[in-house]
Amino acid sequence: MNSAAAQETGESHARLSPLDVEPIDEGDERWYSNDYYLVAPYTTDLQFIRQWHHDDSNGSPPIALCTTGGKLNWDYITTQGGNDQFYDLGAYPTNKWFHVTIHLKLSSGSDGLSEVWVDGVKKMSLKGPNKFKGLKNLEMIGIYHWQWKATSYGRDQSTTIYIDNAKEWKPQ
Repeated sequence: MNSAAAQETGESHARLSPLDVEPIDEGDERWYSNDYYLVAPYTTDLQFIRQWHHDDSNGSPPIALCTTGGKLNWDYITTQGGNDQFYDLGAYPTNKWFHVTIHLKLSSGSDGLSEVWVDGVKKMSLKGPNKFKGLKNLEMIGIYHWQWKATSYGRDQSTTIYIDNAKEWKPQ
């Protein structure tokens, strides 16, 4: 997937998501995994590469895996319209495959859980809100860079990412 396609059409994303994605809601638990390959030079601008966007099209997603400043980060917002908070998951490699596994228990309350492993090493476990009250979430995979659509900012930067072995499963 490549930023050029999104930029040519004036879109803010190049997305690899099935059209029949089942929304996830309060109390739902899911596991996700996939492999990423970021082609150098890879932008240092903020880009979501996997997100769980709420079903209200306005605003940022409550949780997302993103890249920024040479780091892989977990981006989370605990209240709709609130400020982004970033959890540093470490530097991301370029020109090399890496594997990410994510475990979520969605909640707008204190019983929410977000966990992330990179190449089998647990990098994060956060308890607390990870969805907005009253809204469902839709999982999306791809490159999302809001400024591609908003302005000409960053349009001269080429970003290529390969995604493989994308999986989602519910615990039994």
